[in-house]
Amino acid sequence: SAFAAVRVAPAPVRRHVCSSPRANVRRVAASAASVPASGAELLSRMDIESPGWSSGYGTGGKIWSSSRVLCDFLVDIAAGLEDCGGFELRGARVVELGSGTGVVGIACAALGAGQVVLTDGGSKSLLKLAEENAARNVRAKTIDPDTTTMRVCGYKWGSRLPEKMTKNAPFDLIIGSDCTYAVGGHGGLCDAILDLTKCAGDADTNEKREPTVILAHQHRTLAAALAGRGSSGWGRDPNLEMFIETANKRGLRVEEIRLVKLAWHGLRNVSVLHVARRAAETISWERPG
Repeated sequence: SAFAAVRVAPAPVRRHVCSSPRANVRRVAASAASVPASGAELLSRMDIESPGWSSGYGTGGKIWSSSRVLCDFLVDIAAGLEDCGGFELRGARVVELGSGTGVVGIACAALGAGQVVLTDGGSKSLLKLAEENAARNVRAKTIDPDTTTMRVCGYKWGSRLPEKMTKNAPFDLIIGSDCTYAVGGHGGLCDAILDLTKCAGDADTNEKREPTVILAHQHRTLAAALAGRGSSGWGRDPNLEMFIETANKRGLRVEEIRLVKLAWHGLRNVSVLHVARRAAETISWERPG
């Protein structure tokens, strides 16, 4: 590669977390479960090439704050500090939407997920970057190839699911970070989630089960204001509310389950979202075609 592999720098210290009793509980629980004590510690173990926006990678070539927050949340799931409906990360089948560098999906693999599929609708160079990052972490033994398989495939939200995704279904976890910043992509993202939930079920038991869907949204209040969308309050951009509205029309329920303030001024907030299908009788929108 034209870029040297770089080790991900630890995420900024979050004062309100590190000074709270929950941080101490996390360290004890993580130690007992043999998982990292935090997302920052997990990221420090991973070897991720993140070249930024250059050479055709686009926005996917950078590791954004929402990815770091999501890794922290995944560590809490692995340590048993987040329930998420009884979801177990170890051995799980995971698909990441808008994977970019692949950092969040690779984090799932490092925490013991059984199968991980990294997907993105970006350039071939971006998909190759994710593939190389996955291979790099297998070589570094951050990922155990005997217990975890990694795959990468191109996928544009709302299009037909590629075979590389469907043959690994059903998934236990659908995950994505910074997939909700562009309002124009909200509909396609919701369609992708709905299509993936249709793959739910256990082929051996014929049991229908819904995957857990977790997204992370970084609030960009200044960008939203410059785009003429106004504000939804200090530290909250209206794009999240617009995504929730779009999801609701398509039969999805969105719940904000964690809000992380990465700076004292509140302008670098990240929301962790749980998305689930609503009951069929309450759906007010029908997908065209």
